[in-house]
Amino acid sequence: MTDWNQQIIDQLRANGGDVTTNGIGTGLVLLHHRGAKTGTELRASLAGMARGA
Repeated sequence: MTDWNQQIIDQLRANGGDVTTNGIGTGLVLLHHRGAKTGTELRASLAGMARGA
């Protein structure tokens, strides 16, 4: 899973926030956080999903 996330993160940064992998599109947020126990910096890509009315 880490390699897939890194691919998405690299594409997000290279294309000004537009990601084309797996049809994700532009509704993507890059979340930076630190591990509670290790203090290691972590990054995760999060996709927004629209909900129907």
